[in-house]
Amino acid sequence: MVVTCRGNKVRETALDNTPATKANKGNHMLWLIAIAVVAIIVAPVLLDPNRSRRRNANTADSLIAQAGSEYLRGLNDEAFMHYRQARDIARANSAYMLEAEGNYGMAQIYERRRDYNSAAQCLRSILATRAHWEQYHPNYAALVERYLSEIEAKLAP
Repeated sequence: MVVTCRGNKVRETALDNTPATKANKGNHMLWLIAIAVVAIIVAPVLLDPNRSRRRNANTADSLIAQAGSEYLRGLNDEAFMHYRQARDIARANSAYMLEAEGNYGMAQIYERRRDYNSAAQCLRSILATRAHWEQYHPNYAALVERYLSEIEAKLAP
């Protein structure tokens, strides 16, 4: 094929405009669209700054549930271990309500062991973080205070 441009003749070679080039451009565009779609879907999940915090909160929550089951079955050592793990994970992630639940469970086990000083310490620890969770669970403080007064009554004699 010959193209005339202002009196000059320019010849296109077979490499300049191959039929495969147009098909490849279409395939490249499809790949770019596919990559863009995957990036739009996957990027928020992978780049979510709270992903590990939520995963840790879920871990602490499941540990508390497991510990509660063990507590009801009388497996105090296992329950205590899981409550403490949950509390430590929650504390590291500033999940104050989960930390409070872990401390409350530990206080119950300390009470079963008749270690009232440690039980009271756990309950005081819950009340120390009260400002972080009280607006979401306003009645929980009254429950903890009532339980603390029962434990302190056992300490008095």
